[in-house]
Amino acid sequence: MGMCLSKLGIGGGGEVPNVVTEELLKTIGEALVDALIEFPDTFNWERTRIVRDMWWEGDNGLVEEPYLKTKIFYKDWPGNDNIVIQAALEIAAGDALKSVLGEVVHFVVDPDIDAQLNQHPWVVRSPARKAADKAIEKAVDEAVDKAVDELKKQIEGSPDKILGKQEAPKEEERSGGKQKTANPCLDKIKNKKKK
Repeated sequence: MGMCLSKLGIGGGGEVPNVVTEELLKTIGEALVDALIEFPDTFNWERTRIVRDMWWEGDNGLVEEPYLKTKIFYKDWPGNDNIVIQAALEIAAGDALKSVLGEVVHFVVDPDIDAQLNQHPWVVRSPARKAADKAIEKAVDEAVDKAVDELKKQIEGSPDKILGKQEAPKEEERSGGKQKTANPCLDKIKNKKKK
């Protein structure tokens, strides 16, 4: 029976094709570089949010689990800015960013991957797609790690240029409660894929 199925192109499975070519990796890299241009803004938005949340919490202190292990207080700011910076980096480089970057990369390369997969028997398409998805996930993780390292170097080298001046929250901002908005910089990254 296996020989009959293989004659029809559906048996035996065949060898799983490697659809992740050098050209595809280059395209993935270019998409990530373009998308990560917004990373410093993403980081600064998170840093500002943490400072405002500390201010909002007042004497209760702020705990950003799992990024902060202890409470941080606005009364200690800017003395605790290194803790704020570290937490903002971890949040900015977290799952939300990686998810958006994955969407951007898939938007760019999936048509090419699908075209390549359609040239092979259907039984090998799923394993080949999984391998391509793992390659994309690895590329995203590596790109985010590299962006974080680069931003850390820039912060250490010229913090004023990257961090800018952090404004203290204004008392009128207390009305309406603590803001629970998503980082708008992630939307900017996501919208790049539509261009």
